[in-house]
Amino acid sequence: SDEDELFSVEYCGTNCTLKNDGSWTKCNGNCTCYHEEGKQDGLCLSTEYTDFTQFPNLTSAEIADATPRPQVTKSQ
Repeated sequence: SDEDELFSVEYCGTNCTLKNDGSWTKCNGNCTCYHEEGKQDGLCLSTEYTDFTQFPNLTSAEIADATPRPQVTKSQ
């Protein structure tokens, strides 16, 4: 489900600009240049998806541990 994923965007601290040949200046590392249509400058942003299904949900585990177990009755 969509609730299990978080899309995070971080500003990389640098900008990118449109060069005379129509290409954009490169951003560092995993950062990508994002710019508005018709603008000649943009921002270097790092985007990633975090999939929380990869991590145990500690709250659910704590709730399960606190839930009373059904008592087993011995048959005679």
